[in-house]
This record gives sequence, C-alpha cells and structure tokens, in this order.
Amino acid sequence: MSCGWPGYQRNEEAWQVLITAISEDQGRDVRAESGQCPGQYGVERAWPLLRDAFAVMASGWCACSILSALG
Repeated sequence: MSCGWPGYQRNEEAWQVLITAISEDQGRDVRAESGQCPGQYGVERAWPLLRDAFAVMASGWCACSILSALG
C-alpha cells in the first residue's frame, strides 16, 4: 500500500494534515483514505491516532482503512 499524499511525505507538517483529515474532514472517503497513511510513520506513533479514529468511525470503509494501516 502506498499513500499518495500527506503520509508519504513523513514530516511534521504532513502529520498535522493527517490528524486534521482523519478527525475533522466531513468527507467519509477522505477520512477512510487518510486512515491508511499514519501507519507509514510507524506503529508506535500511529497507534493512538488510529485507535481514536477507529473508535469514532468504525464503519465499514473507514474501519478497513484503519486496520490495513496496521497490517
């Protein structure tokens, strides 16, 4: 899996964009796609963000994206 936007850059600015996209974006597809990217920062860093996002949006597409990030 390759994340084509903020997670791919792996810098602090991109991390902040991911946090905003996952937690605040109104588009379900944007949140779902964003859920795949934090894993590229490493499980230790991504886990709290992914855990919280999963708890809030554990619906089909979003949940699958978040789980695939940990895979």
